[in-house]
Amino acid sequence: MYHSIVQNNKRKNTKRNPHQYNIGNKVLVLADPSWKHEEDEYLPAPHTVTHVYDNNTLRLRHETPKSGAKYKTWNLWQVNP
Repeated sequence: MYHSIVQNNKRKNTKRNPHQYNIGNKVLVLADPSWKHEEDEYLPAPHTVTHVYDNNTLRLRHETPKSGAKYKTWNLWQVNP
């Protein structure tokens, strides 16, 4: 069982591009195909990185025209630089 998990992780990691995220970087967030209202591959407009956590997550800020800024935490695997 453990051996198959390690193999699966290695396979997934070969597809990932290593990137060092910094505060102030602009990133695109991948849209989840299960979201009914999202038709594009990415959510609209770039998000700004406000905090980089040690557990492979980023705190992102998104400016909205009606309600100002919104903050959300995203996993590194869900964003592209």
